[in-house]
Amino acid sequence: MKSPEEKAEILRQQVNSKIRWGARDQEVLDWLAEKQGVTGDEADELLASAHLARRAAVRTKAIIMMATSALGILLAGAYVSLQVFAGVFVIGWGSMVILGIGFASAGIFFRNLWRLLTGQMLGSVD
Repeated sequence: MKSPEEKAEILRQQVNSKIRWGARDQEVLDWLAEKQGVTGDEADELLASAHLARRAAVRTKAIIMMATSALGILLAGAYVSLQVFAGVFVIGWGSMVILGIGFASAGIFFRNLWRLLTGQMLGSVD
């Protein structure tokens, strides 16, 4: 038999999971009321706590993605710098691929910078 504290922790984890996976607030509130019998301020507190946890997870993921995309930006920057300093410009499929990686990485970097600043993301965090 679980203690009331253990039951409350399990419920908190379930609400966090639902919000983390992108469930709408009303959907979670309905679930809490119908399945768990939790309404009012207690439900609002669980929901607020879950949103804080989701924003923290979004920011953590954004930092990881920014670090990864920075590698692609550095790769493209090093390639262009090498060509500029050598005075030799190679234009071909290899150059296009590396520059494509650089531009895609820049887009990913700025999208995740926005996520880091706002803590918002559509859909599931995972």
